[in-house]
Amino acid sequence: MDPEQLYSIGQMAKVCKLSIQTLRYYDNIDLLKPAVIKDNGYRYYNQEQILVFNVIKGLKELKLSLNQIKEIIRTGDIAIVLTIFKEQQQELTRQIRLLESARKNVNNLIENIQLHDRLGEEHYIELKVILPQTVAFTRYHSPSNQVSYIKRFNQLHNIVEENKWTITGSMMAIFHDHYTEFDYNNADIEVCIPISKTERHYPNIKELPEGKFLTKFHKGPYATLVESYKIMLDWCRENKYRMIGPAREIYLIDFLSTKEPENFITELQLPVKQV
Repeated sequence: MDPEQLYSIGQMAKVCKLSIQTLRYYDNIDLLKPAVIKDNGYRYYNQEQILVFNVIKGLKELKLSLNQIKEIIRTGDIAIVLTIFKEQQQELTRQIRLLESARKNVNNLIENIQLHDRLGEEHYIELKVILPQTVAFTRYHSPSNQVSYIKRFNQLHNIVEENKWTITGSMMAIFHDHYTEFDYNNADIEVCIPISKTERHYPNIKELPEGKFLTKFHKGPYATLVESYKIMLDWCRENKYRMIGPAREIYLIDFLSTKEPENFITELQLPVKQV
């Protein structure tokens, strides 16, 4: 072989714009072997290795793993290549779906924070129809305090992650005890995380039904939520409405977004019916 056609590992690194460490790693995993290893241990590459590197580079741009790339280069079998590409197509589709979900969640957080800046001290109440919503959930009796909520939402979030469900909204809690009988030490609480619809049935997934709700944004710590509930219940009495189901709290800005409870924003939702 003509020596002028050989490249030392340093020259190869410059031609390919790689580090020498990367070339050594590719050699160790049998992805890109030198054309020649001389008695002194020096590695040399030729034009064929440069071509192989360009193939590796192109396949890496498809987000294929090094193991997948090595299999493609090793076999050259078009059927195997097609199988790998189809698997990658599915994986990229999954990643795009996750990224789209993350983008929507970031947009929601931005909107929630902007809502915080718009909210004043006025007690704005709205009657609205809330559409059906798919949620992951757990329901059981537990203390009603921040430590308990953090623990329960963390457990539910782990279930969502394990099943690779796509989150679509803010965390929420549904309180099944009547407000006149609420026991802070042992409350019937359902914690929920909105997710995309799934075709399969899971014990931790349900659809919250459509309904008419009286809603109010509460700005401030959870300890003062009772003030907003009182305002909403007073509105019901004055306007001849009554509660017909459990209250919901949607945590738009919470301890995940800020360490300052006075900046928390919680949307309160009471299912109501005109008397």
